[in-house]
Amino acid sequence: MEVNEFYRFCPLCKKVLTYSSVSSRDSANKRNGHCRNCCRLGHVHSEETRRKIGLKSAGRIFSLESRQKMSKSQLGTKQSKETIEKRRQKNLGRKQSQAEIEKRRQSNLGKKRSPEARKNISNGLKGNIPANKGKSHIEMHGEAKAKEISLKMSKAGKGKTAWNKGLTKETDSRVKKYADNRIGKTWLDIHGYEKSEQLKDLKRGKNNVSHRPEIKKAKRLQMHARLQSNLKNGYQLQPFYNSKGCKYFNQLMLETNTHIRHAQNGGEYHIKELGYWVDGYDSKNNIVYEYDEGHHFDINGNLKEKDIHRQKEIIEHLNCKFIRIKHINK
Repeated sequence: MEVNEFYRFCPLCKKVLTYSSVSSRDSANKRNGHCRNCCRLGHVHSEETRRKIGLKSAGRIFSLESRQKMSKSQLGTKQSKETIEKRRQKNLGRKQSQAEIEKRRQSNLGKKRSPEARKNISNGLKGNIPANKGKSHIEMHGEAKAKEISLKMSKAGKGKTAWNKGLTKETDSRVKKYADNRIGKTWLDIHGYEKSEQLKDLKRGKNNVSHRPEIKKAKRLQMHARLQSNLKNGYQLQPFYNSKGCKYFNQLMLETNTHIRHAQNGGEYHIKELGYWVDGYDSKNNIVYEYDEGHHFDINGNLKEKDIHRQKEIIEHLNCKFIRIKHINK
């Protein structure tokens, strides 16, 4: 860098300052003058000045080099809570134009954040509680606005194919990760008490197909026909039973030349002391049979804890052999 004979250094940043004459340099030395950048340190513009700067800069397109310089100058700086709140208030209720949304989408298209950048973002967000956490649309926006939002979301999703359609945990790592996180967990474990109760209410409510009047009517007629058939054939009316299990026990009796008492053959055996009915019981050989449908198993295919406990109680009481038959849907 070429420096003329009339120069001095900025007292703060040590930048070289050049002057046109010796008198101007000496004058600067007397008042201990700083460079332009250091002179502005700590200076706060008035609202009017900021408005003028904003109007002057409106629509200005910065070069890539300028943007990179501005980005570097802001590295490591943290905005105060007041600044963040001012920006939030300024943008509150503001709707971005389609052009702005598209511009931001295009600028981020194909970009992948480095693991370090993702970690920094994660650390920066730790401890922050989202404003909408645990709140419904009604709580945040009111009933009228909530209905409008729900309608928009419904329309936006129509005709779109779900990202996980046709994918399984064997073919897609994302589906596997989602499934592994939920294996063996109930709604209570995943969502907490309040949310799990809401989901249960939703499942039982008007959105559930089984609660439609025509479905309920069909179920009533089906149940009536089943009771009439059991009454006519001399079968037990209570507790309810699986007729496929009875067919299985009939076939087993033919193959083994034994007698098994079940719902359609003398009625299910009732253990009065325990209050249990068993699906099948061979009193001669002291063997208890249980015909297990799908609801007796968890999502991993393991027998549920309550059924294991029930089995232990029966074995201890009757000192019997216990055989379980797993129902297969065909």
